[in-house]
Amino acid sequence: MSNIDLLEKDKVKELSTWDLPDTVSKPDGYDIKTLPEATSDNMLIYMEKINELVKEVNRLKRLNSGLMDVLK
Repeated sequence: MSNIDLLEKDKVKELSTWDLPDTVSKPDGYDIKTLPEATSDNMLIYMEKINELVKEVNRLKRLNSGLMDVLK
């Protein structure tokens, strides 16, 4: 394992339509696409995922700031 590989527990999981409670199926040529609906339940999941990403970005900014202070 290299020093840039993440442990599974540290990874931010990608969202898929399977993660959302409210979906709708729509035709796409000869196939059917499953898409998320604009519902409050889905929006709550999106907001939680965005907040998870914001926390990680803030953590990285703190680490970067500390690194920049050390390198001065």
